[in-house]
Amino acid sequence: MASRVVLATIVIWAVAFFFALLFIYGTDFSAYWISIEVEKERCVDTNILHNAFAISDFLTDLVIILLPLPMIWRLHLTVRRKLGLCAVFGLGALSVGTSIVRMVVFLQATSGMHMLLFPPLLLPFIEAKDHHLHLAQFNPNADFEFVCTAGLYWSMIESGLGLCAACLPVYYGLVRSKG
Repeated sequence: MASRVVLATIVIWAVAFFFALLFIYGTDFSAYWISIEVEKERCVDTNILHNAFAISDFLTDLVIILLPLPMIWRLHLTVRRKLGLCAVFGLGALSVGTSIVRMVVFLQATSGMHMLLFPPLLLPFIEAKDHHLHLAQFNPNADFEFVCTAGLYWSMIESGLGLCAACLPVYYGLVRSKG
């Protein structure tokens, strides 16, 4: 029952954010490819939407990782196989960890918060002011692509770890087969 509720919640979440991001400029789809100045003129404040997406994405990832763990321990398997399954989910948990980093990057980029995290991938995006470190903020004078690159790096790492975790059960069958 819980898995169906989670599935329905995630489907509703995905459809809602798809349409929210699709129609953020109304029907002026060319505004996606213009500039930040045009974005500020033609659309609502997107920071709230992007922050809500980053936070809710992390929460849904966390629920998806934690949901099957109690079921694994009820299976009629050896402890070694149960630990192996938990290790697969552990790699998925690393993906959730990168989701946390990406969420913090987006929150810092949209709110101008002081650096809470200092990963090496962010070094090019950091500027020093008043002996404090700041991530470049979204503003009409900022280079949008430059600011978003750190978040996109973490998104790619998250996706790659998730794909590796999804493929691990298949690798077990390949390693165990003879021939």
